Amino acid sequence: MASLRALECLVAVADSGSITQAALLLHSSQPAVSHQLASLERETRTLLLRREPRGVKLTPAGRAAVADARRAIEAAASAVRSARAAGQAAGGVLRLACAQSLTVPLLA
Repeated sequence: MASLRALECLVAVADSGSITQAALLLHSSQPAVSHQLASLERETRTLLLRREPRGVKLTPAGRAAVADARRAIEAAASAVRSARAAGQAAGGVLRLACAQSLTVPLLA
């Protein structure tokens, strides 16, 4: 299964058009991003990027993968937000119910 980091690298390269620029966006080194992309290409058994003298271009397979990669990254971010909100007891719905016969003596 592709790592989330490899998918982030693919999206960053797609957005920037350059492995070097993607590395800057991800606060990583260029060789680390290249390694993640190579790993992703090995896993998919197809080329996702076409290296050119001035940057990189996505192949048709790369364009197809980027759309799903964006959704996967957003889903992971949503999972973290949900867990954080649950851990901080923020958000959600609290419902209180009380029988009328129990409240009459308190109000009197």
